[in-house]
Amino acid sequence: MATRKSPWVWISVVAAGLVAGALGTIFTVLGLEEADRLASVVGVFATLGGLVVSVYGVVLARRQGNPQRNPPSSAAPSPKPPEGPFTAQGERSVAVRDNSGVIQTGDGSTAQR
Repeated sequence: MATRKSPWVWISVVAAGLVAGALGTIFTVLGLEEADRLASVVGVFATLGGLVVSVYGVVLARRQGNPQRNPPSSAAPSPKPPEGPFTAQGERSVAVRDNSGVIQTGDGSTAQR
């Protein structure tokens, strides 16, 4: 299914292309020494702009909160897994307990708690 992209995506791509073309032209006209100095200044401002955008993103994410970190108080507790051994049944089977990273593989293998 094809999705329609926001016009801001296309505007951003066109603007980035125009800026890159303009900088390439300026750097070609100025010569290597002056272009190197100008590229350093442009790089500093691009870095600062990226820092501002990333800090804004972090602040915005913290304001919205993390729904998984703060679950609603009415959420039911997860059920306790059964005690004792459990067996991986069948060829090329896997036995997993609690999603804790303890995995026993093989034919008829048993994992103990």
